[in-house]
Amino acid sequence: MTLAALHLQQFRHFSDNALSFKPGCNFILGHNGCGKTSVLEAIYFCAYGKSFRSNQAKNLIQKEQDWFQIACRVQTQDESEVLKISYQPPQSSKISIDGQSASIQDAAKRLAIIFMDTSTHRDFSASPKTRRSFLNWCCFYAFPHHASYLQKYNRALLQRNHFLKNAHYGSTDGLSTWNEPLLYYAERIDADRQQVIDLLNQSLHTVWDGLGRPFQADVVLRYQSGWRQDQSLAQSLQDSLSSDLQMGYTHCGPHRADLRCRLPNGGSIFEYFSQGQQKLYAYALKFAQQCVLESCHARSAIVVIDDLPAELDASARRRILEYLRTHCKQALLSGLHAEDFHITSKDNVLDLQAQGVPCETITLHATDT
Repeated sequence: MTLAALHLQQFRHFSDNALSFKPGCNFILGHNGCGKTSVLEAIYFCAYGKSFRSNQAKNLIQKEQDWFQIACRVQTQDESEVLKISYQPPQSSKISIDGQSASIQDAAKRLAIIFMDTSTHRDFSASPKTRRSFLNWCCFYAFPHHASYLQKYNRALLQRNHFLKNAHYGSTDGLSTWNEPLLYYAERIDADRQQVIDLLNQSLHTVWDGLGRPFQADVVLRYQSGWRQDQSLAQSLQDSLSSDLQMGYTHCGPHRADLRCRLPNGGSIFEYFSQGQQKLYAYALKFAQQCVLESCHARSAIVVIDDLPAELDASARRRILEYLRTHCKQALLSGLHAEDFHITSKDNVLDLQAQGVPCETITLHATDT
């Protein structure tokens, strides 16, 4: 799968512009403020229905306008599809694939994006939620049923927490109504994550061996399920019932799971690695994520990197680019200067300027313009 074209209408400062992309490495260059990150943000929004820069979609609408639209032409070996997402407040985003209404899960399956920017390694080190999202992303593509399991688990968790907050005088009558579905889906989510961890560790060993030079520090991913490993979740829920009733929420379960990156001495890489090493390891994690998708989903992922040169020396950048050119069907990378990327004749370069996008406008489909 590759992204062949991107059409932006009233998105950020793009009034009506289109860009074309090719397989391999695509470099989006230009001065600060010319729209490099906005292009990558639009692709991310089309895949996931949200921005990595703003929590509110209305902030993405061009000034003095009241709507925006993004259209992507996605090319597979056998077919071409147009994925379109439009937003006009106060309505929610509307998504279509070749003119047919679709969900955000449909969009994510069609346009699998692996995204990295200058804050990826810091977010990953700071937030268990980010690490769980990383696992959920892998499971989403590895197991078709996982999204449904997670949705139903979260619904049972919400209902259980509501029961805990409103339990009269600590009574637990009726709690089993929510414990049963919670346990059922928790076990399946946990099993999926355990399998994904095995797949990630297999891929990560090879990827880090190439990217991690000259560090050569072995790192292993360790999964913490969200409850004591020496007992079942059912027993953990029973043991924590008193505190659950007191606090009004569930302390144990997959929603409290975590992912740890451990060195041979048991320490965390976030305690021993420099910022540059942590960022390089974050790239290795993302590339292992790509391997999981391609091995389980039989589709390639598009690697999207905003400001690759930041906090990486020339040697590290060269190893990353070498990996991308060898292992990725398509990558989109932004930066200020061409000399930071060791660009070859096989790469595609888009030079954005503050006064506009010097690209030929592309008609995706007659019905989508």
